[in-house]
Amino acid sequence: MDLSHWVDIVTIIISSELSVAELTDPCEKKYELNGKSMKIEGLSGKGYKLPETKNKDDHRRYEISFSQKQFMDACKSIGASPITYLSILMSRGIKEISLDCDKTIVSNFPMDARHILACDDTFKNCVKSMTLPYGKEEENLSDSELAAKYKKLLNAQKEHDYCAKEFNNINMLLSVIGHFHSFAGRQKLLGFMENLALDTYLISYIGQFDMPSELVDEVHLYSNCSSGLVLNMTCQSGKFIIDLTQDFSTDKYVNALKKQFENAGIDLVVSDEIIFETPFDELSEIITSPADTGELVRDWFDKFVAAAKASSQAAKERAEAARNMSPQITALYYDVASGTMKSFDPTKNTKEEMQKLVENASSLLIS
Repeated sequence: MDLSHWVDIVTIIISSELSVAELTDPCEKKYELNGKSMKIEGLSGKGYKLPETKNKDDHRRYEISFSQKQFMDACKSIGASPITYLSILMSRGIKEISLDCDKTIVSNFPMDARHILACDDTFKNCVKSMTLPYGKEEENLSDSELAAKYKKLLNAQKEHDYCAKEFNNINMLLSVIGHFHSFAGRQKLLGFMENLALDTYLISYIGQFDMPSELVDEVHLYSNCSSGLVLNMTCQSGKFIIDLTQDFSTDKYVNALKKQFENAGIDLVVSDEIIFETPFDELSEIITSPADTGELVRDWFDKFVAAAKASSQAAKERAEAARNMSPQITALYYDVASGTMKSFDPTKNTKEEMQKLVENASSLLIS
């Protein structure tokens, strides 16, 4: 019996013990929008990218621990949550040591969207990303002012329409992936996402663990470092623990964060650099390079480009020619500028549409 049959059997067994609400798939339907404006003033589009992320190296981490009481007292004094206060400290630390930084520093956070999308009980993935900016305007704010601004920005990103639009984009992407029936085919199609790293860094805080302190001293969460600089924070036995992970060689970011904690009067313990590897399953051995997928569509793409360049007719005639060339083709791409999936429309101005594909060629999806 092959792996797919085992997966089917396990899925059937698990499904039989779960309710309809638990089996709800948040990415299976299109969400209706309430008509509210989804533009959020103050968010930054493209953020500062850490220069070290260009030079991949061994996976490494630093373990940081500090008093829960000291940290929470500092949070309460400025009206911040643990995750927003950590963002303030990390972003400020990066800004102070990055003299060449002329862009906004952006921190990213995973957020549970189950309640917002009315699927509270689902066991399936229902997580989106939120961001907080740290630019020239934020530099001039006090900690209390910055905490208040960050609270408003996070609340705005939790609005129904804002979340629903992002999940509608995911739904559109999955509909294209659904045309590929093999696991390997789907993995190759999504290969362009393997090296995507969010600007500037990522924070993940799973919350406080409720385990006997006499049995568990600390909880550590870490995975491979393909996302660049990541701070995984937990809380257990009266202290916070941060596993700061990265896949490049420098201690300047952990030292920058350490300095900010010291300035805030919070005592902390920082480990030496720890080189590590994470295990992987055998499925990775059957995955081939995402470049193979590009080869499959290259002929079509080359013909389309050649036809678009050669055509000197009106926009309507060019659009008709494009439809005749590929009547069954759906083309999507991941728009780096907006961070969303978008569709390619050959019925519009060919030059403008082609420019979009050129700028986002690495994420072109065709079915």
